[in-house]
Amino acid sequence: MTPCRCKNETWWNNKVLSIVNCSDSDLQEVPDFSYLQSLKITKLLLNKNNISVLSDRSFNRVSVEEIDLSRNSIKTFENQTLSHLSGHLKKLVLKWDEIPLDRGLYFLHGLKELEELSLDSNFIENDKQYLPGNLFANLGLASLKKLSLQSCDIKNISADAFIGLETLEELDLRYNDLEEIPKAIFSLLNLKVLVLYGNNIIRLRNNTFIKLNKLEKLDLSANGISTIESGAFVGLEYSLKELLLHYTDLSTVPTSALQRLEHLTSLVLSRNRIHFVPESAFKGLVNLEMLELDNNPLVYYKEMFSGLENTLETLTIRGTGLTSLPKKSLMSLKKLSYLDVSFNNIGDLHDNALDGLNIKTIVLTNSNITKISPRAFTGLKNPVGLDLDHNSISNISFILEAEPCIFKYIDLTGNPVLCDCDTEKILNSGVIHYSLTGSCTLYTGSAYKLGSSLLISELNMLCNETTRMFWCHEAVQSHAVPKSELSSLTIFFIFINFVISV
Repeated sequence: MTPCRCKNETWWNNKVLSIVNCSDSDLQEVPDFSYLQSLKITKLLLNKNNISVLSDRSFNRVSVEEIDLSRNSIKTFENQTLSHLSGHLKKLVLKWDEIPLDRGLYFLHGLKELEELSLDSNFIENDKQYLPGNLFANLGLASLKKLSLQSCDIKNISADAFIGLETLEELDLRYNDLEEIPKAIFSLLNLKVLVLYGNNIIRLRNNTFIKLNKLEKLDLSANGISTIESGAFVGLEYSLKELLLHYTDLSTVPTSALQRLEHLTSLVLSRNRIHFVPESAFKGLVNLEMLELDNNPLVYYKEMFSGLENTLETLTIRGTGLTSLPKKSLMSLKKLSYLDVSFNNIGDLHDNALDGLNIKTIVLTNSNITKISPRAFTGLKNPVGLDLDHNSISNISFILEAEPCIFKYIDLTGNPVLCDCDTEKILNSGVIHYSLTGSCTLYTGSAYKLGSSLLISELNMLCNETTRMFWCHEAVQSHAVPKSELSSLTIFFIFINFVISV
């Protein structure tokens, strides 16, 4: 043991947390922590060092809840390396440590309080990239809830590999070489989160998840999945809430498999090859609140979201080839409050562009917008937040001409907005509920942040300063409330409060 303190040691200690940071300190071995033996350490950071051996004495004089040993070159773990921490250690991070996982994980034995273990970016030594059976059996990891095995070059997993991890709730196997869903997951009856992002899975077969009736989140994104059999999600009918199929190879919505998932609230189908969404595509998804269809070459028609009329609240359809807002497809979605149509070629917003929609936030980033009609927002049922980042909008007078207080906020970041007297009126009149963000350029060529005191000062000198006319936070049902129209009762209470405070 190194009988000295860490070269770059930093501390943070209070009644709740004690953190010792020995990261990136050129350590060859674990320092002597005897001077800390009276202190219960919350977090010990030993990452980014050159520690190659962990001996039985490495942690025998320290009480710690979390250890990060990432990015060392650990060649040797002695049998009792971590045994002294068995009653305290809750989280252990061993990323990028050159650990051959298939040789055994005996050094974890007895960590009965361990809840989270990360073995990311270590490796399999055998040629078949095979994670062997009974790897965790008899280790006594009775409290382990989360296991991460990202980027370990795993191609095959023994059916007995996870025996001994019956308490596990989260398993992360992203960025491996798996070609099938491993049958080893069948022993994880308490699993709630399964991440298989970035593997080589091309087909989901019937009954693949049949025993995982507590699974709530399933991430199968970035696989080459082109076929999902109708019974693939059998067993998940009453548990699965979030399903991610981003960046797979689907050419259609897998309706027959999805219709069983009546508790699903979030579905991600972005970046696939889906062209046509059948009228019955979302049949059975009676609780779906969020749907993401980004980067699919979609054809829009009136009934494409049938079945989601009374549940869908968030819809993202970025980069789907739109040249205008698909109002006919959206009108039936009575609960839709957040709509993202960014990275489409929407172009200018004309009269009644949003008429009849229930949205409270619309995102139009990178939508090739130059002009906006003040009547584009006629008929909106709620004040709206408007994200217009990175378009080509220079004139923002539409804000003044639209119904007062119809905008909760407007984000104009990345637009060539001109600072003029209309800008001054918008900033001083109070016509927007909360904020106008972005920047604008004055006639002098100077750029200012919208709403900054410097800009307002410049505009007040250039224009006739506008008196505040609206208090949108007091608006009711999206109607503006000029101060002059406050009820006499309200004014009476304001007067009484003033007298009392004095």
